[in-house]
Amino acid sequence: MKKSLIVIVFVFLSSILFVSASPTNYDFIKCNKISMALLEHCLQERGIFSNDFCWEDSKKGYKTCRTNVMKSYSPDKDREKAMRMREEKRKSDLPRE
Repeated sequence: MKKSLIVIVFVFLSSILFVSASPTNYDFIKCNKISMALLEHCLQERGIFSNDFCWEDSKKGYKTCRTNVMKSYSPDKDREKAMRMREEKRKSDLPRE
């Protein structure tokens, strides 16, 4: 009974550790602000007749920011691999019944 409880707790905790967080709307607020600032600056510098160019520049800035936000939430593959290897080693070091 005690061993099964330990196993259940371990499985629960390990599932939490391997789940990576995901970005929220709050994380993308800065991307919206960057996009707006780029658009406003471009329109002021180039004039309203350059709106297609400015819009594309603004979208590119937003996409770059969004990519960086997503990368910041990507799981660390090397860390996960090291954790798995440690766990496998720990399991292999356990006494067999």
